[in-house]
Amino acid sequence: MSAAGTPRLDRSTSLDSPPEKTIFRIEPFDFCDAGTGTNPLGTCPSTSTPNLEPDDETPRTSFFPSMRLFVAAVLSCCFITLSISSSNLAVALICMTSCPLKGYEGDLDWRSQQEGLVLAAQNAGALLTLVTGAWADRLNGKWMIFAALVLCCIGNISLPLFAPESFWFAVLARVAIGASDACLMPAANSLITRWFPQSERAAAIGLVTGGRQIGTLFILPTAGYLCTRKDILNGWPAIFYLSACISIIVTLFWLPFGADKPAKQWCISQREQEFIESRIACESIGKRTDRTRRVPYRSMYRSGALWAGVFALICHEYPLVIMLQFLPNYMRDVLEFAPTKNGLLSALPILCLFLSKTFSSSLSSYLVTQKRMDKTYVCKAFNAVASAGLALSISLVPHFNKEHAFMAVITLCCAMIFAGIILNFRDILWSIKPA
Repeated sequence: MSAAGTPRLDRSTSLDSPPEKTIFRIEPFDFCDAGTGTNPLGTCPSTSTPNLEPDDETPRTSFFPSMRLFVAAVLSCCFITLSISSSNLAVALICMTSCPLKGYEGDLDWRSQQEGLVLAAQNAGALLTLVTGAWADRLNGKWMIFAALVLCCIGNISLPLFAPESFWFAVLARVAIGASDACLMPAANSLITRWFPQSERAAAIGLVTGGRQIGTLFILPTAGYLCTRKDILNGWPAIFYLSACISIIVTLFWLPFGADKPAKQWCISQREQEFIESRIACESIGKRTDRTRRVPYRSMYRSGALWAGVFALICHEYPLVIMLQFLPNYMRDVLEFAPTKNGLLSALPILCLFLSKTFSSSLSSYLVTQKRMDKTYVCKAFNAVASAGLALSISLVPHFNKEHAFMAVITLCCAMIFAGIILNFRDILWSIKPA
């Protein structure tokens, strides 16, 4: 009770569900706590279960049991599309350009500096995040993701068509892919805050962002195979046309089923919609209702926790970018692998990253929820082990050549295993972000 005698809203009820409850499901007592007689919105009917009409008990469609899980799966497909479009150039570039090694007879005569510009163009396009991130909560997330998928399609189709004319066309195509990333990531973050209660967001983030590793695992060996098949659209162009086709398929799937928030989803049950809205009622993140709010930039700049998170995120992303963009070149120029073998072995470290990320996220959640360990302590311990192991593994890679290619691949896999142990910084930064 407050001083005025009015009931105070219990944030723990709306934001933190009991750890033993199954995620992406609606328990019978989610809307109303039978023990306290209150629900997340502060009021409760006379009975312990929600008073819903029979028609509201059943979903408007029966093709998926939980629309939250379905939205997470569709967003994961979007990230698979982005990952395919981001990673395809890493393998395609080794068979696009001329190289004296056997098996790499490309059509394009690009110098090393030009190759570097093409690879860096995607990161330049991703700088658009500085704009899209600031406006993500004010724009419609569904159409931002649609724009991201369209940019992926345009970038993949235009590169093989115009790159033979000038490498600057390839640069522009990769800028479009980077801009796609700048649209997709902020929009997905905003949608997650509107679709998932806080207790489910860590799992949702893991499922959604796991699409990055799945897409990379698919495209690297596939691109290595297509490089050797000159009978299929002349080899390397088929890599980009395949990526464009995947972008189109996901776009056609996203348009009818994607939604900015639960209230705009045409096939969500009334019960699940009310559950989501009640769980996030106490939060203001991801909402566009208050246009007068000011971002506390001064407090953010003075926050040591924020800068520690940003620094850790940079240290985490740097080896991943190096791995995705330059690993096939390393295997071609240093280890001298053939194209098909290059693509397969380039995917092996990414597989280790995916498995490590999945296991470590589950382990950290278990330690916090079941063993009641302090979340800050778990975060620091995981990142200390991961950072030390990642630094050691990366420092050993330059000491191997083609005579020790096996050891080089093993060391790269170890580096990605340690990289996967690093906790998801989006969930951590959300924990300290201003509401």
